[in-house]
Formats: sequence, structure tokens, C-alpha cells
Amino acid sequence: MITRETDYAIRALLYLACGKPNTWVSASVLATQMEIPYRFLRRILLKLGEMKLVVSARGKYGGVRLAKPAEVTTLYEIVQAADPQAIMLNICLAEGEVCSRAVRCVIHDELADIQQALHTRLHSITLADLAAKDQNRLPV
Repeated sequence: MITRETDYAIRALLYLACGKPNTWVSASVLATQMEIPYRFLRRILLKLGEMKLVVSARGKYGGVRLAKPAEVTTLYEIVQAADPQAIMLNICLAEGEVCSRAVRCVIHDELADIQQALHTRLHSITLADLAAKDQNRLPV
């Protein structure tokens, strides 16, 4: 399940992707524009920074911006950065997990196929794809 934290991370990165390239955006502006609680956003931005999805700078003209082009940042990376467990269908599918029932479990292979399809799809969607769709939407 996509958590609120993951949703906010996607919103924040989408806002940055829709702006002018290499432009610094303050966390307070980002929080206001994307309707994200400021304190929660700060925590999310730290995670995104650790995963090299954003860079930050302090000071009057500082803020955050994308660390790499939106064309190479995938939805999978964003979800993994925000909440690695958000897209795990079952714990038995987690990397490094060994399920004692895998050989006789009728659902294991089906879930593994669904999990792989989900990962493949999330890898195929870039931040630039989302930004392009966002730019084409009519204002509400």
C-alpha cells in the first residue's frame, strides 16, 4: 500500500520536476504548494537526500532541487526511498527472506509474479513522465 509518506514524497518530487531545472525551492514553499505538513516534509526530504534523489543547500537562496534529471528518476526509486515496504505484497517475497512454505504454497508463485510485474511497471515510469502528464492537466 502506498503510504502517506510515499504520496508526499511523490508530490514533492513532482513539484520539483515541474519547475525550472536546477532551481532551488524552499521547504516551506514546497510544503505549502503541495499541501504537506512542513515538519513531515522535512523528514521526507532527509530520506530523499540520503537516497540521492534531492540535494539541499542552506541559506537565503537555498532549498532543495532534484539531484538528477527527472528523465532518469523512476517511480520505483521514489517509493523505495520513502517506504521500502510500501510495495511488498508479502514478507515472503522480500529479498533475503526464506519462506518455509514456498515449495508447497499455492499462492507464492502467483504473488511473486504480481510483485515482479509491479516492480517492472514502477521502473518504467519516470518522474519526467509524471511531470509531463501533470503539465497537461487542467487546473481544478
